[in-house]
Amino acid sequence: MKTIVITDNLDLTLGLRLSGFESEIVGSEDEAMQSIKEHLKDDQIGLILVSESLTKKNYEEILELKLRTKGTIISILPELDKRFSSGIEAYVSEAIGIKV
Repeated sequence: MKTIVITDNLDLTLGLRLSGFESEIVGSEDEAMQSIKEHLKDDQIGLILVSESLTKKNYEEILELKLRTKGTIISILPELDKRFSSGIEAYVSEAIGIKV
């Protein structure tokens, strides 16, 4: 099973690609919804991760798809605030010995 990340954040895309995730950058919430529906047709995809910023307009429809869809999990990635990302930077710095 594959995982696809649908986001509008280039940094998130690059980071997750380094971790082995496939990702797709979209420019709007409508494009995100279209992409979700398209990926649901692919039997090889077991998990679809969507940035929270792309779900506000179509939130109810995404929830409906989450409940109705069998075989593929749709999950919303929460937005990170600056305090949280600083903690991650410190953790990564300590873990691998480089400043991010």
